[in-house]
Amino acid sequence: MAGSALYEIFEWLLTLTMAGANADAYNGQQGDVWDAQKDMACATLGALTAAAWLTMRRLIRRDD
Repeated sequence: MAGSALYEIFEWLLTLTMAGANADAYNGQQGDVWDAQKDMACATLGALTAAAWLTMRRLIRRDD
């Protein structure tokens, strides 16, 4: 999740420093103004899923 946030911040900073046409060509939004938020939501869901899976695996092994 942190990696995704850092990438989104890097992408935003890069588009701020580039010229207008180059920034639009680089920016991976593809016309979606909610791209960064969707990417972060997916990263959060993945992190929560992994944490839940690891917790369940640890609890199951503890019971054995």
